[in-house]
Amino acid sequence: MVELKNGRLWIKGETRLLGEDVLITVTGGDAPHIGSVSMALPRESLTGSGEPSATVSTYNFPGHLDNAVGDAVAKAVCSATGRKTVVTCGIHTDGITADEIAAVRAMTAELIGQLIAGLE
Repeated sequence: MVELKNGRLWIKGETRLLGEDVLITVTGGDAPHIGSVSMALPRESLTGSGEPSATVSTYNFPGHLDNAVGDAVAKAVCSATGRKTVVTCGIHTDGITADEIAAVRAMTAELIGQLIAGLE
């Protein structure tokens, strides 16, 4: 489990291996929930460089934008590990500001790095 805090903001990522596949739950804020499900399948980059990448498919529950975080986590973890990855994501912070949204993006980048390191 990885938990990050910045003032009143917090996000948590929990990883579980299911055989070779990865299941991650990302929650945070005032009302953790399931707002989106992001599924990533490893593949080579479409640039032809041979670099690892991933194709991400997403379901957002109506009225939710949690895929912004969920998709980023799913693609990064899948690309780095070469494993099918599913991320459920639900972060809600009452009255979040534009600056706080930027802070959550930065926290997401740090979360991704720590989750990947925990899988290596």
